[in-house]
Amino acid sequence: MSRARLIILIPFLLFALPAFAQEMPLVPEKNSALVTLLNDMRMLGERGTPPEDLGYIVRVIASGSEGECDGTPQSCPTEYAYIAISELGESPPMNLYRLPDSYGWTLDSWVDFPKGDPAINKFVVLRMTRQVIAKDPSKGWFVPEQFEIRVNAYSATMRKL
Repeated sequence: MSRARLIILIPFLLFALPAFAQEMPLVPEKNSALVTLLNDMRMLGERGTPPEDLGYIVRVIASGSEGECDGTPQSCPTEYAYIAISELGESPPMNLYRLPDSYGWTLDSWVDFPKGDPAINKFVVLRMTRQVIAKDPSKGWFVPEQFEIRVNAYSATMRKL
């Protein structure tokens, strides 16, 4: 076969290849809690993914119950915030922490993010605010509470500011 005919034939063969490929069906996830979490989550923040060269990868995620407020602050849907943290490397230590329920979580700032090798005594420090029911709802249903959170792959603490 001449080179010119081959050059003309190759593009036609490449266009025909997808027609010969078999489609593979995907199986829906059976874990309903995981389905709800992944569909309803909001990414509040993420640090440590490349090109950042940090000792940890941290994701702060919020996910809540569905619904709307029905006339009272107590009837409003709540949400949880999750902090997923992992060291880097092959089969790294990792953990997932769930913060208390709230009427809304926000990530305010990353206070400290240690560089270098992670260790049991090195912590990522961040500040987050949650909304709680106000003592005097006539001035607004919710008021903010700010927390400082210290977290690594082995332990975590939170302290109200």
